[in-house]
Amino acid sequence: MDMSELTEQQMKMVLAFVKAKEFTDKLKKYEARQEKFKKSVKKYHLSEKGKIARREASKRYYQRKKLKSQSNL
Repeated sequence: MDMSELTEQQMKMVLAFVKAKEFTDKLKKYEARQEKFKKSVKKYHLSEKGKIARREASKRYYQRKKLKSQSNL
């Protein structure tokens, strides 16, 4: 079937189908990236480097909290 033989409505339907296909492909790529990111975050969270980073962040948080409470007195 040649593209010139299609009616205007059929052309619109084909175009809509192509756009929907592109969208679903992009969505699948996005979801795959999200899944990969979640896995890498989980690995980092469980790694020794991640544990050290959380410990350091926790220390900084409590130091700031302590300084705030002292300045309020």
